Amino acid sequence: MKKYLCCILCVIMCLNITSCFRKEGEIVNYPLDLEPVALDPCKVADFSGLQIAVNVFEGLTEISKNGEILPAAAKSFSFSNDKKTVTFEIDPEAKWSNGESVSAKDFLFSIKRTISPDTNSPNAHMLYPILNAKEINQKNKDINSLGVKAEGQKLTITYTDAYPDILQMCSTIAYFPCNEEFFNKTQGKYGLEQDMLMGNGRYYLRKWVHGENMRLSLNEHHREYKKATVTNVLFSIGKEYADIALSLKKDLVSIAKVSENQANELRAEGYEVENFEDTTWGFYLNTEDEILKNKNIRKALFEAIEREGFLKINGNEMKEAKGIIPPSSKMGEVYYREKMPQGVISAFDYTVAQAALKTGRKELKYDDKKALKISLICSNDKETVSMLGYILQSWQKYLSVFVSLEPLEPEALAKRIQEKNFQMVYHYLRGEEEDPLSTLEIFTSNNQRNILNLSSFSFDALLDNCQKVSGDDKINKIKECEEFLYKERVFYPIAFETRHFAKASKSSIVLHGFEQPIIFK
Repeated sequence: MKKYLCCILCVIMCLNITSCFRKEGEIVNYPLDLEPVALDPCKVADFSGLQIAVNVFEGLTEISKNGEILPAAAKSFSFSNDKKTVTFEIDPEAKWSNGESVSAKDFLFSIKRTISPDTNSPNAHMLYPILNAKEINQKNKDINSLGVKAEGQKLTITYTDAYPDILQMCSTIAYFPCNEEFFNKTQGKYGLEQDMLMGNGRYYLRKWVHGENMRLSLNEHHREYKKATVTNVLFSIGKEYADIALSLKKDLVSIAKVSENQANELRAEGYEVENFEDTTWGFYLNTEDEILKNKNIRKALFEAIEREGFLKINGNEMKEAKGIIPPSSKMGEVYYREKMPQGVISAFDYTVAQAALKTGRKELKYDDKKALKISLICSNDKETVSMLGYILQSWQKYLSVFVSLEPLEPEALAKRIQEKNFQMVYHYLRGEEEDPLSTLEIFTSNNQRNILNLSSFSFDALLDNCQKVSGDDKINKIKECEEFLYKERVFYPIAFETRHFAKASKSSIVLHGFEQPIIFK
């Protein structure tokens, strides 16, 4: 009898213990092209790092899949009468992955780190709307003049203007908190290893095998721990799949970028596939180059491109781009390109190009016998090389300028771009999110993604004015920014690319375009 009672008690205890644990939910397999350089939000500048960081941390607010602004680490917020100051009440249930409470001081410490010129953060420009932030970052004001204060659980942020998207800003990586005590314990290794990172998001970094894989698991201290559908996210690093569509069907990956043909086949089989026309391909011209620093030379190259017919070489997934901002860019439900379909490209006129070349040569003190040596780097895929060969013929035909083409493997191309080691490069342009300003911000003076090192006070001021208005006024201001970049001859749009993404049949992932990471829930 005692034996049976013991068995029954053991079963009851097991049932009670089991009920204390969360039931295993969806496991997502996500392929990363490259390993994150670092996971410190203050230092993250690559997409892989961003994809991890947005799930390990959360800001003051978050944006729902429908674009609604929701409370995150802050349970509430209130604005001053002039709409320039917002006070956030940090949620007492907001916890770090070790169970400690998140405080207003954690946000203040992180924002000060990011904006400090000593940190050299690639995300500092995201905080420029805050009072005195830009001046501090450029060493013109003291850090203590920053318009951010913490008192108890209240965080108060004062901005230079009544920006209409303040609450959206507060969801971005620049507003992720950092626990000062934990940060100091890492002794300069914060965000470089799995045990050197502590976040406040839905997940924590459970495993990091460098060069191979990473794993996120649910943060049991997060207020929405029991609501989450996805319990684990497995990231493979740099793994190549012979047939990505087949890997998707076998659940080896949960999401995949596929070709148009693969997209059509998967859609016919019942898989969810989404298309994003979120990428602009074009020429970046290095304005620090000995020859291309001359604006008239750049103008000559722009105006001598005979566009008719060249995109037919590049397949159906590309269509002619007459503007810089891609078609999927929108503000709310308003698509920018639908409002401004005409773009910025000048009508083809080789005589204008020839006149600009003549003026440019004279300004550079190049006589007619001295050849202009210009090189163009690009990816080594056949379609791109064929299409660019067509354009190179235009330059030779109308300008008698021979541009040498240097196709490169992806890693070599990325390295040359990072080092600014090029005269011209054919590469993509893609904003971090669907707002048109996100694409234009890449060209601002202090943006780490500004591969041209373009530094223009005039352009920065134009973009700043865009953030202060809305509706049709904002659309017209954005158009001014597009026209400015084209007239400066720094980026020449060639084609818009439609990217196709498919997800596994049982996956709950919400797909995004642009450089927008997936936030798992």
